[in-house]
Amino acid sequence: MSGLFVRIVFIGASVLAGGCHTVPTAPPADSSLLPAESRETSGLVCTVDGFISINDSGNRAELQQLDAGLRLTSVPLALDNIDWEALAANGDQVYIADSGNNRGQRSNGFIHRIHYQPEKAKVEVLPSLTYRFASYPVSQPEPYRHDFDAEALAYADDSLWLFSKSWDSGVSQVYRLDPQSTDLQELTAQAQITGLPGLVTDAVYLPESAQFVLTGYQNYQHNLLKFALQGEFNAFVAVTDRQFQLQQLIPLPGAGQLEGICARGGQIWLSQEQSQHSPARLWREQTVEAALAQLRAANQR
Repeated sequence: MSGLFVRIVFIGASVLAGGCHTVPTAPPADSSLLPAESRETSGLVCTVDGFISINDSGNRAELQQLDAGLRLTSVPLALDNIDWEALAANGDQVYIADSGNNRGQRSNGFIHRIHYQPEKAKVEVLPSLTYRFASYPVSQPEPYRHDFDAEALAYADDSLWLFSKSWDSGVSQVYRLDPQSTDLQELTAQAQITGLPGLVTDAVYLPESAQFVLTGYQNYQHNLLKFALQGEFNAFVAVTDRQFQLQQLIPLPGAGQLEGICARGGQIWLSQEQSQHSPARLWREQTVEAALAQLRAANQR
């Protein structure tokens, strides 16, 4: 996503390559601040006692294992990072969505599959999934004005679900991928999410309540002056049911460029990329947890 800010300036089965290594940096003074190596964090998975993150385009192809104190262990991978934008997991299987497409140049993308067992120091890169958008136009769309950028990924019910960012329509298209098929998958939208206040940047599925929780922020083109001068993202979290019907919107006025979400034991964790006015951070968002609890209680009445 770092290319977004460049544009604002102009307009106003391989195996692990190398070993795991810990970046020798002290924990940040602010417990929510991410290490400098994670400043372009673009995806998040909760583990039993920590997190996995990735950086987006222009950065190394690696998993970043973070402990509870946000100390980082880098796990290099024998892959290319064209534009990594999302993470999902199912047990020991980690999925990396190389799906970023702000400029509209890509009709296809990849979901990289990693068998990851850090407690056994085991990392294996499995054959990647490949996909293309069935409705991608013959003529390349205009940058930042199309719906073929998908930066949110979630695992649910033996399927991977890819959500479009939707620069143009503001309606997120939801695509299903078979996590076992290495044949080229032609993607057509299985559902649409309407009523969102901005761009979708990540997602997580809550199996206990059969809900998807999405992160995002306002399309900066609708708020250009404040965005450029103040870095006002108008970040939000959106909750849908299993049929992708919008249930609740939760504004997060204090957040910046939200790029990651994960869930663990009823806790919701969010991460944001470094921007001009905000540092890269990872934190527990109890406002979202409370809203989800209220929504579950209301649905049980």
